Amino acid sequence: MLCMKTSCLAGLLLLAGVACLSAREFTGKNGKKIEAEIVSKTGSEVELKLESGKTVTVPLSSLSEGDQLFVGVWESPEEKQAKLKKVEIDEVLAAQGYVAFPIEIRGQFSVVKLRLDETEATFMFNHSVEEPVLDERAVERLGLTVEPLEGGGGGNVVGTVKPEKLGNGSEQLEGPRFLVAPINGIPQEVDGLIGGQFFVDHAARVDFANKKLWIKE
Repeated sequence: MLCMKTSCLAGLLLLAGVACLSAREFTGKNGKKIEAEIVSKTGSEVELKLESGKTVTVPLSSLSEGDQLFVGVWESPEEKQAKLKKVEIDEVLAAQGYVAFPIEIRGQFSVVKLRLDETEATFMFNHSVEEPVLDERAVERLGLTVEPLEGGGGGNVVGTVKPEKLGNGSEQLEGPRFLVAPINGIPQEVDGLIGGQFFVDHAARVDFANKKLWIKE
């Protein structure tokens, strides 16, 4: 019960803060200042709600130049909501620096197509691996050079490769380091495993509906 009350109080304080932020100081051309928030506007007038709760409608021309510009770009909550509904998630992620890679669902597993430098490779999702792993059989086909693992490595890891670029055919990110090891039990067409900490480090977003993996540097 205490947690519920605390959460409710925090919510009320947050709403109160939002309400306060929506009000601003308006200045008339006569120098008079008032604290108010915009309720609505037309091409020539603006309806303001005063601190007392009273609403007044004033001509835009009676406000300072800065306030007229503010009112000009102001949007009602309904207008903002309508705009948000039109926003495509792809546009948002691309604007944040994400790059999309195609996903394929193959029976019980999912794979993603990654272009390592100039050659395409297929990686299966596996969240138990900390770093992306490349099957040593795929190294030669991809034209990559294996470097010794610092400290000698361990287990079946035979080294690492680091392509310069990781791309989707049109956009590219800096290539990550791949561990190289023989991987047993994966389909013949799969070149390696990806997931785990790599997804965390690159703030991965998986869109199964549109079959895309989004990652960024």
